[in-house]
Amino acid sequence: AAAVSSLTTGTLDVVALPTLAVDPLAALIGRFRSDHPGVVVRVHEPEDAGDVERAVRSGLAELGLTDITTGGSGLTRIELFRQEILVVLPPDSSLDEGPITARSLALLPLIATPVGTSTRRLLDRMLARDGLEPSVAVEINHREAIVPLVLAGAGSALLPTRLAHEAAARGAVVRSLRPMLSRRIGLLHRSARLSPAALAMVALAVAAPLD
Repeated sequence: AAAVSSLTTGTLDVVALPTLAVDPLAALIGRFRSDHPGVVVRVHEPEDAGDVERAVRSGLAELGLTDITTGGSGLTRIELFRQEILVVLPPDSSLDEGPITARSLALLPLIATPVGTSTRRLLDRMLARDGLEPSVAVEINHREAIVPLVLAGAGSALLPTRLAHEAAARGAVVRSLRPMLSRRIGLLHRSARLSPAALAMVALAVAAPLD
């Protein structure tokens, strides 16, 4: 008990949306492990924000990193930053410079995750406001394949800012959206007392900017 309280040992279960497990959770865990190398961090990656909430409510995970724009009540929500979503296009894209409108986005062949997932929900809602639907060319669960598919010319995709910039470094064309598309990223936890490891993770996330 003393070792757990002093963070020299122990386990911390975290649940995160798949795109957030890549960024910013990887960097956050890196800083946490640097401070507390004896604590094991176990990460679970469900498909959508509702699954993240259920995992926290059930106790499967003590902390959840997710889109907190929507969701039920009964959990403590700590907003960390607002994450902009950008359009990533194949290297040979001939679109004019400048932001992409909803109507232009609806005409693009898109690589998207299945209906109900976090980024797909943002896409569908944005287009629905103008009575539009996405033209999905490739629907895929495996998010690590999205950028290779874009680079291969299979279609365009919506990605968080940092992942979009990494794709640009590999040759993709990146455009912002007009109006801007974003989501509020934050931590979830139950109202019960947090473990020392969870308290330390929350404090680190709040103190150090993640965006």
